[in-house]
Amino acid sequence: MSVVRNTGYNFAAMLVPTLVALITLPLYIHTMGEARYGVIALVTALIGYFGLFDLGLSAASAQRIAAADPDDLEARRSIFWTAAGINLAMGLVGALILAPVAWVFFGATEGTSAELHAEINGSIVWIALAVPIMLLSGVMRGALQGAGRFAEMNLINVVMGPATQIIPLLVAIYVSPSLIWVLPTLYAVRLLALALQMFVVAKRVTHGWTPHFDRGRIADLLSFGGWITLSAVVDPLLTTIDRFLISSFLGMKAVSHYTVPYQLAQRSLIIPSALLDAMLPRLAGASEDVALGVSKRGMRAVVALMTPPMVAGIAFIHPFLSLWISRDFADSAALSAQFMLVGCWFNALGFCCFQHLRARKTASDRHCPSDRDSALSPVFVGGDAFLRPSRCSSGLCPSGGL
Repeated sequence: MSVVRNTGYNFAAMLVPTLVALITLPLYIHTMGEARYGVIALVTALIGYFGLFDLGLSAASAQRIAAADPDDLEARRSIFWTAAGINLAMGLVGALILAPVAWVFFGATEGTSAELHAEINGSIVWIALAVPIMLLSGVMRGALQGAGRFAEMNLINVVMGPATQIIPLLVAIYVSPSLIWVLPTLYAVRLLALALQMFVVAKRVTHGWTPHFDRGRIADLLSFGGWITLSAVVDPLLTTIDRFLISSFLGMKAVSHYTVPYQLAQRSLIIPSALLDAMLPRLAGASEDVALGVSKRGMRAVVALMTPPMVAGIAFIHPFLSLWISRDFADSAALSAQFMLVGCWFNALGFCCFQHLRARKTASDRHCPSDRDSALSPVFVGGDAFLRPSRCSSGLCPSGGL
C-alpha cells in the first residue's frame, strides 16, 4: 500500500474540483446573484452542521476496516453495513429536524426579498433530504478509505465533484436561477454520486450486496466514534457561526463576500488532506513507534508543502480576486481571505496530530481532540459576538480563520 501513490490519487481528486470551482464560482455569482449565492452558502453550512448525526461512524468505519484483516470479509461486511444502517436512520432523523430549523432560520433572516423567501420555502424538502445522503456518503468514503481503495474512491470524486458544480450551474443558466430548480438538481447529482460509491463498495470492499447488520458491532463503532462526535458538534459551530452572524446583521450579500474567501482558504487544505488521508491505513495497522515516525514525517512534509503557497496567497489575494470576480468584491473580501489563509496554515498542522489520534488512540484517551475544541468554543463564539457586525464582514471573525 503506497502512501505516495494514494496521496497522488487524493490530491488529484481534490485539485480537479478546485480548478473547476475557479471557473464556476464567478459564473454562479453572475447568474444567480450574490444574495442567492449567499443562501446556498448558508444552506451548505447548515447541512454541514447536521453532520454531527454521523456520530463519528464514518471515521469509525474507516479505522475499523483499516485495522481488520484484509481477508476477513465477514468483518468488513458487518462493519460497513452496521455503520451504514445507523447513519441511514440518523440521517432521516436529522432531515426531520433540519426542515423546521431551516424554515425558521431563513424566515427570520433580515434583508431577504419576498421572492427569495418563497424560493427558500419551496426548497426546504431538498435541503432536509441532503442530510441522509451526506451521512451515507460519509460511510461509503470511510469504507473505501479504510480498505485502501483510493483509486476508485477518487475516480468518483474526480467525476462527480465537478458534476455537482457544473450541472446545477447549467440549470441556473439555461432553465432558471431560482433555488427551486438549482437545489433539487444538486440533490440529484449527489444521489448519483452516492449510488456510484455504493457500487464500488459492494464490488471492492464487501464483495456483495447482502446487508449484514451486526448489533454486536454497534457499541464498538459508537465507542470509537464518540470522541469524534463531540468534535462534530463543536467544529461546525466554530466554522459556521461567523456566517450566520453576518447574515443576521449584514444580509446575504455580505455572506457571499465572506464565504468566497473562506472556500478559497479551505481549498488550500487539499495538500495536507491528500497526504493524511492516505496515511490512515498505514497508521492504523502499524506499531506505535512506526506510526509515530510516519506522523512526524507527514508533519514535516505538510510544513514544507503548505508554507510557500500560503505566503504567496496572502500577498496576492487582492489582485487575484479583482481579476477573478471584481475590484469591488476584492475590496470587501481580501482581508477575510488573508486571515483565513493564516488560520488554515495552523489547521494543517493540527490535521497531522488529529489523524494520528484518530488512527491510534484507545477508548481511554479518545477524548483529547474534542476536549480541545470544547475548551476553545467559548473563545471563538464570544469573539465572533464581540466583533459583530461590521468587523466580521472584513474578515475579523475568529472562527473563520481558526
